[in-house]
Amino acid sequence: MVSRPTGDLSVKELRAIFRRLSSIDQLLIPGTPAYQAAILTENLLYTKKRPGAVVVPYTEQQIASVVSYARAKHIHLAIKNGGHSFARYSICHGGLVIDLTSFKDVRIDDKQDIVTIQAGCVWKDVYDALKARDPSYIVVGSRCPTVGVSGFTLGGGLSAFSRSYGLGIDNVAAMTVVTAAGDVLKLHDTVDDEQERKLFWAMCGGGGGNFGVLVEFKTKLHRLKDPDGKVAYIPLSWDLSDNNTRGRFLGAMNALNTGEWPKELTINAIWQYKDEKLWGEMTVIYNGKLDKCLEILDPLLEFKPTESDPKEMQWHDCVTEQGHDVGSSIFHHCVSFIFGGGAIEPPVVNAIISLMEEANQLLVDSGKAYILWDMAGHETTTVAPHATPYYWRQGIYVGCFKIQWRYRAMQKSCLEFSEKVKRTLLQFALEGKAAYVNYIDPTVEDWPYAYYGTNYAELQAIKATWDGTNFFRFTQSISPKLPEKLRPVLNSLLPKFARVANVNLVSAIDPVQHTPETQVVDEHRPLTGLEATAAMWDQYSFSGPEKLTNMEESDAEKVLMAISEDRLQAE
Repeated sequence: MVSRPTGDLSVKELRAIFRRLSSIDQLLIPGTPAYQAAILTENLLYTKKRPGAVVVPYTEQQIASVVSYARAKHIHLAIKNGGHSFARYSICHGGLVIDLTSFKDVRIDDKQDIVTIQAGCVWKDVYDALKARDPSYIVVGSRCPTVGVSGFTLGGGLSAFSRSYGLGIDNVAAMTVVTAAGDVLKLHDTVDDEQERKLFWAMCGGGGGNFGVLVEFKTKLHRLKDPDGKVAYIPLSWDLSDNNTRGRFLGAMNALNTGEWPKELTINAIWQYKDEKLWGEMTVIYNGKLDKCLEILDPLLEFKPTESDPKEMQWHDCVTEQGHDVGSSIFHHCVSFIFGGGAIEPPVVNAIISLMEEANQLLVDSGKAYILWDMAGHETTTVAPHATPYYWRQGIYVGCFKIQWRYRAMQKSCLEFSEKVKRTLLQFALEGKAAYVNYIDPTVEDWPYAYYGTNYAELQAIKATWDGTNFFRFTQSISPKLPEKLRPVLNSLLPKFARVANVNLVSAIDPVQHTPETQVVDEHRPLTGLEATAAMWDQYSFSGPEKLTNMEESDAEKVLMAISEDRLQAE
């Protein structure tokens, strides 16, 4: 049975949910400040997404009880840990949200060099605990301290130390998971039950929200070479508004692209406008001494960056890469790409510069955009493509274009420009399709292959075993593989329902069998990813961003009130 149409939960349902909890403050309902704070998004594209209630469980047994009830009553359920989902899949409309805010424990095992992290943590919680215990401890985590540990890790987990220690999923030793049936399982790769081993495989890279609720996980700890926890940190930048400097930047990018770099060294790049000038920038992080790092970097430094500030610093002080804060009062969207070694050739760099110049003309003073590369390689490439769901093991650069704007009227032009960026850069990506599920993008048409490659069929089979009714679902969630005898019936019924629901249900339920190339744009087929995204933004985006113009981000109460009023006016 499919879920009911979106809408508020009934009083009877709320009472039944409350009986599974132990405190009145664990059930957050519309109209209360705690509810508004729990569903507040950093992205104005999704402010009108309004769940019927939010549950804040304190124990894994409470999670299991709520999951069981929601499944039995066909209530749509979403799972929120950090809340940074780019497409806002951590919040559902009209259903129930499990908010893991209370799961904040971090337990360090010095003897085994293992840390157990509860799923409600953000990376700052983990880094603070490690720093307090031993500043030389590191874990494969995000440079953005407010990103949730669960989503980051379940989607792969590319880190500044992945070249040395692999992706986040390569370091996970065990998990505690609540399944769709409401069972609490302790999973690891040597568990006796074969289906449980397969579920562990699927969770390690199959993305968050697909197979169950992650309660906590154990992951490996590593130690920096410096016992005091210091690394070499070198920001480099070139002013691209000057033709001579631009030429030097092209030379530096070519050196980055063609050089042989040790695994201790990570070099990320970003193109962005600052003070009305376009800058090409690199951030160098080296697990070792500064003098050795400068020696290794000589092929880049000979291209004379406009600005450079080499230093040794505590690793934890490098964790400053910020995403958009909750309450940041902007609209934003991203698209991603995964490139192989040697892919950043001069035509790619020149294309990026041209795109950034065009973005600046589009946005003027009403927003900003940037393109970044995160560097992988070495240990990330030693794992076979089918050893984990993360298929793109030959990827060396994970790229992302991010665009943000202030006014609702700019949605169409910003979406269209994002598509132009995608068309321009995807041709250089692995197989012309590769994308990163942690930069999840609702406009990707062939998203099963873009995120998971040929691993998607196995993920579907595991989904069918553990969640055959597709209880855990969202627009780009992994769907159970359908029996062949049901396909003709679904093929005839789904277009009608997809049009009514204004979402691409055919792709969501069985995307491998229905690709954009086989669909005709008429009333008999569901919307494409691009069309569905535009329709979703029209439905959920904040109507009056000008109301927030003079508000400080710290004035959360006023922001919440304005967004709440906007929701009420739309109902």
